[in-house]
Amino acid sequence: MKLTHTLPLALIALVLPLFAHAGNVVVSWTPPTTCADGSALTNCPTTGFEISKGSTPTDAAYTAIETLSATTTSKTYTNVAPGQVCFSLKTVSNGQKSAESTRACADVPSLPPKADVTPATGLRIVLRRPSSMSGDIQR
Repeated sequence: MKLTHTLPLALIALVLPLFAHAGNVVVSWTPPTTCADGSALTNCPTTGFEISKGSTPTDAAYTAIETLSATTTSKTYTNVAPGQVCFSLKTVSNGQKSAESTRACADVPSLPPKADVTPATGLRIVLRRPSSMSGDIQR
């Protein structure tokens, strides 16, 4: 029995300043609701999702990077190197895999390196007295 996957695969690139020169990529999807032949999902129960990764949408073959549980509908990859990253998904049912989903790509921008900044020195606070009093207080 052939499996099906509900398309499209959504890809959201989130770049967080916590990672210099890297970003986070969130991959999310909608699980299938029927088998490829239109029959009920009970005939081909989803047992997981295989995520594959490539660097361009036209790569001949993507590399499978992990298989997630059937209840998972998104995955966050952290510390992703700058540049284009692409993902695809296959639905797994009892060891069989569906055809590859549409490939989704994101451009992870390069973040500037953290700056080594020397803290300011010589901080001075001056409190001004009301005009009815004379002189300033310095600390």
